[in-house]
Amino acid sequence: MTGTKWSLMGKGFNLDSIIEANEKEKLGSVPTIVIPAVSTTEDDEKIVLRLEVPGFRREDLHVCMVGDAVQVRGEVEAGSGGDEQARRQQGIFVRSFVLPPQVDEGGVRTSYEAGVLMVVMPKRGNMSAAA
Repeated sequence: MTGTKWSLMGKGFNLDSIIEANEKEKLGSVPTIVIPAVSTTEDDEKIVLRLEVPGFRREDLHVCMVGDAVQVRGEVEAGSGGDEQARRQQGIFVRSFVLPPQVDEGGVRTSYEAGVLMVVMPKRGNMSAAA
């Protein structure tokens, strides 16, 4: 018994065209995983997280406490109309940062400007000193 030999590289075979024809719409809906650059600074009064999130708007970002960690989540959907929306990319990220015990969870503050999200976390020991 002889088998038929198949050649995937035969005439007319083009992987890109097969993917495009069969999966273009489905692949286009998969969000891009974004990994924002993060830096931290610390002094006697506070710890500051700085996340670079270009392409995200303030309303695309969410910061919340989850247990003993601060969670930063961002999601932006590709626009379907207008020049500004057409240029926006689709993407999502979730980052969690475990807080050291000296951080006052109730005093965590955020700010956003020009694609940079700042999360400022005051330390507990300085709350009593400031009062």
